[in-house]
Amino acid sequence: MTSQHCHGNVLDYDEQRGYGRICDQQGVEYFVHFRDIIDDVSLNTGDKVQFLPVLSRKGNIARQVKPL
Repeated sequence: MTSQHCHGNVLDYDEQRGYGRICDQQGVEYFVHFRDIIDDVSLNTGDKVQFLPVLSRKGNIARQVKPL
């Protein structure tokens, strides 16, 4: 886990299911869940976001996601 926030773009986000993917500036993909989005806003494909990258047993996860 890193303590530095990253910037990236939303690759896709399914509002009904509450999850999607974010790609950082280096091309690494992260899973994002609605519980990790600050201020309970909706994400749309192509949105620029700031997030805290976390590496878990299940893969890369975006936490504290905030649209820019």
